[in-house]
Amino acid sequence: MRVLLLETSPGVATEVSAELEAAGHAVERCHDAGDDAFACNGLLEGHNCPLEEGIDVAVALTDGATADGVRCTLRRHVPLVIGDDEDVPFAEFATARAAGSLLDALDAAVATPLARHGAAALRSERSVLEMHGYDSTAATATVVRNGTTDLLVHLDPGIVVSKQVADILSVRVVGAVRDIDPYARIIDVSVQDADHSPINA
Repeated sequence: MRVLLLETSPGVATEVSAELEAAGHAVERCHDAGDDAFACNGLLEGHNCPLEEGIDVAVALTDGATADGVRCTLRRHVPLVIGDDEDVPFAEFATARAAGSLLDALDAAVATPLARHGAAALRSERSVLEMHGYDSTAATATVVRNGTTDLLVHLDPGIVVSKQVADILSVRVVGAVRDIDPYARIIDVSVQDADHSPINA
C-alpha cells in the first residue's frame, strides 16, 4: 500500500517508516527530510503532493503525530490511523487506532466502509426506490475504497428491482457519492439482485 506518514517535523518518525517499509509498503510524506517545515511537497517546485498521486491510508502516531497534512488527508476521505494513546483534536475523525499492530490497523482502516459516502448513497437509493413505487425500508448501501483513488458502492434494495430501476439507481447514486467525494477517479456501483453490470463514472 501507499502510506502517507504524517510527522511533526520532516524525518522524525523513522522507526514507524522503517516498520512500514519492511512490510513492503511505500511510504510517502508531506515533507522531505531537511525541507522547510512550512512548504509541503505540494508547494515546492519539482515535487508532487502524494495525495494527488493516490494514497491508501495515512498514519499519524504518537512519535510522529501532526496536524500538518491531516486536514488535506481528511478532505480527500483517506483513512487515517492514529496511536491508541493519542489525544489529538482530530481523533474523532480517525478511521482506526493502532492499539496493537500498526500493520493490522492499516488493513482495518482501508477495509472500513466510508460512513458519509454510504449515508449519501442510501439517501439517493431510497429516493429512487420510492419514486418508482418500491418499499425502501430494507434498502442498504455500502461504500468502500478500491485502491488509492477508486470507490466501490454496493446497493441492496432489499427487494428485486427491474433492470431499468437498477440502472437509474446506479446513475443517481454515483452522482450523490461524487458530490461527497469529487476526488474519486472511478465509482463502481453494483445492485444486489439486479441483472446488470456495474457502471463506471
